[in-house]
Amino acid sequence: SVKVIEMIPLIPIPGFENYKINLSGQIYNRFGNEMKIGKDDAGYEIRLTKSGKNYKRRVNRLLYESFVGKIPTGWCVSYKDGNYYNLQLDNLYVVDKPYPTIRNFTLEEQEAAVQAYKNGWFVSEIAKNLLHTKPHKVSALLRSNDVSVSSKSCYRTNYKLNHDVYKFNERVTSFPRFQSSY
Repeated sequence: SVKVIEMIPLIPIPGFENYKINLSGQIYNRFGNEMKIGKDDAGYEIRLTKSGKNYKRRVNRLLYESFVGKIPTGWCVSYKDGNYYNLQLDNLYVVDKPYPTIRNFTLEEQEAAVQAYKNGWFVSEIAKNLLHTKPHKVSALLRSNDVSVSSKSCYRTNYKLNHDVYKFNERVTSFPRFQSSY
């Protein structure tokens, strides 16, 4: 039997032509050797050299620029599923950078937060019961999704749910309502 080896195409990395990258995010130097990629809690990164200077770059950004195209200035590459280690090209998308906290949330979580806010939830309620994060991160997420956030809608501390906590893996069209204890 003949063993078939599938070749994954290597593409030069824009701005670093001595290096090549494939669709799985593996990076090779000019000699064809695979390079060691570092891993931290924000994803993968690598050190590349150009004209004698060292540069630290995110692999998701190099992958996106190599296979999709140039990323606009001030934008960053994020992950649709929120998993910083999933380098599948269809999992990557670019997002405007003024509110980088949205990188902590999946697209589904972002949509749920926007819908909850439009349905009358307070920012503090979304933060505590829906996203389990700090209210300032929810405000930034809403603003990055072109939602005008009123300072009066940010905090309400005495509230209780009259419904189970919303779960992201279930598709629902209505959100739980809050009853004020005022």
